[in-house]
Amino acid sequence: MRIMVLMKEVLDSECPFALTEEAATLDECYLPTVVDPSDLSALAKTRASFPQGTAELVAVSVDASSSVEAVRSAIAYGADRAVVVKGTSQEQLADSGVRAKIIARLVSKLEADLVVSGATDVYHTLDASAASLAVDLGWPFVANASFWKPAREGKSLEIKRKLDHGDREVLACNLPLVLASDGAHDSLPYPSFPFLLKARMAKIEEYGLEDLGLKPVDVRSSGAMKAENFIPPRPRTKRTSEGKKTGSALMASMMGGGAKKKSGGLVEGAPEEVASRIVAFLNEKGLLEDTEQKV
Repeated sequence: MRIMVLMKEVLDSECPFALTEEAATLDECYLPTVVDPSDLSALAKTRASFPQGTAELVAVSVDASSSVEAVRSAIAYGADRAVVVKGTSQEQLADSGVRAKIIARLVSKLEADLVVSGATDVYHTLDASAASLAVDLGWPFVANASFWKPAREGKSLEIKRKLDHGDREVLACNLPLVLASDGAHDSLPYPSFPFLLKARMAKIEEYGLEDLGLKPVDVRSSGAMKAENFIPPRPRTKRTSEGKKTGSALMASMMGGGAKKKSGGLVEGAPEEVASRIVAFLNEKGLLEDTEQKV
């Protein structure tokens, strides 16, 4: 049995990158990528349901900026092989139909029985590639799967789905099948040292469009979506001490023209003169009792 797990590559959120001005394109050679956590979670769940030796797991990436080093992490998490498809652009792969067409050819070439994908990416956007792939292949499609395991001696899958209001649903689906996880980013265990060594030494298979029997005209995007430019985020306003005030105090401060400078004075001179001036000031403000009126 052969299982394909689709890998999406996203920008590494820990890389020191900042967009300071509007740009029409981004130089991707300076943007390190990592495998999306939802896809690694789907891979780990599949490996747990199909232990080593019961099925062959093939991690597949068709992203335009596919990095061999990023795909190696899939092998560290249990994949037996990793495949990278080259020769596409970001504008082409923005069309889920083009991406699904490429994956469908790869499914036929590798003779896969099951395709697993993460439903969302790290930016919480829906990935429609799995649904489009099921349409191209003519296979059944199950979305929002939280758990799956083989049944009937590997001829079908038992799938559990989370529904609204805490309900659960259990499905039995025959193979072949396209499966999309619920996108839950479960805490991934750190890969063991032997698997890290295996990933480091593994040979990553690379395919071009011609290897899959595709021509550039076959993967031409419909042009329905195109990135015109990239705009940097607005600068954040600095927090001041005004943020610690209550709503009524903040409103009074705005209605009164802001914070006012407090009045004050400096008393200088001989100690006796300073003391007498302070006492006179306190008596004037009514802060001291008049000792002459006391009986």
